[in-house]
Amino acid sequence: MGRDTYSVTATADGYRLASQARESAFQAGTEKCTSLGKRFMLTNESTTRTRMGIDTTVTVTFRCLNESDPEYLRPNVR
Repeated sequence: MGRDTYSVTATADGYRLASQARESAFQAGTEKCTSLGKRFMLTNESTTRTRMGIDTTVTVTFRCLNESDPEYLRPNVR
C-alpha cells in the first residue's frame, strides 16, 4: 500500500461474530508490526456486508512505526 502501510481483512460468517473478525484483523496487524520490531498504529477501519449480506468483512489499514516516530506519537486516525 505504501511505506510501512498494510491492510488486513477478516470475515465473519455464520460461525464467527463480526467482533471476532475485527479482533482477528487487529491481532494479525499487531503481529505483523511486532515481527518487524515496530508498533501497530491504526489508520482506518471499515466494515462491509458480503455474500448477500450474510457475512461481514472487516478491513483494517495500519502502519508499522518505530515507537519514536513522530507519527506514532501523534496518530491521525480517519
